[in-house]
Amino acid sequence: MLNSLFTFFSDENLRYDLLPGETLPAPYRDLLVHQNHMTTTLEKFYGQPVQVEVKKQQVKNSLYKRFSLLSLPKIGVVEIGIVHMDLSFFSTEIRDEILHGKKPLGKILIDHKEPRDIQVKTYFKLQTCSSLEKAFSMSTLSFYGRSTRISCKTPIEVVEIIRPQGVNYAGS
Repeated sequence: MLNSLFTFFSDENLRYDLLPGETLPAPYRDLLVHQNHMTTTLEKFYGQPVQVEVKKQQVKNSLYKRFSLLSLPKIGVVEIGIVHMDLSFFSTEIRDEILHGKKPLGKILIDHKEPRDIQVKTYFKLQTCSSLEKAFSMSTLSFYGRSTRISCKTPIEVVEIIRPQGVNYAGS
């Protein structure tokens, strides 16, 4: 599933290494190694709410994929999120909110009090590529992320790639 979600984000062949969570360097370990929604973790880390921008979405029958950017006004993009899920298991209200793309998925599930369990499947280190550098507006050697499964009415597969720490953005 990881490669399938990467392919939805980029046509490039993304190269990555799987890593045990305890080997991630700080602050990536604090940002990624937990069983919480990344939305709430990022908001706590940065001390402000994140905003979502859906860059690409696809619905085939009830299967939904999206690639979005979570960002902060003075910092820029702090996460790339790629999601795959079956919308047919959710109420019309939740489906519409997801498709509208104005709130992060985690916030929608929290706000609607959807019972859920977050299970981290893998942690990874991605080698840089033009798609990642363009999304984050920066040049760096590598990026860290995780793949999770949110179990609720249906499994939701999520890949989350976070902003490299201590790297200056292009133009800053």
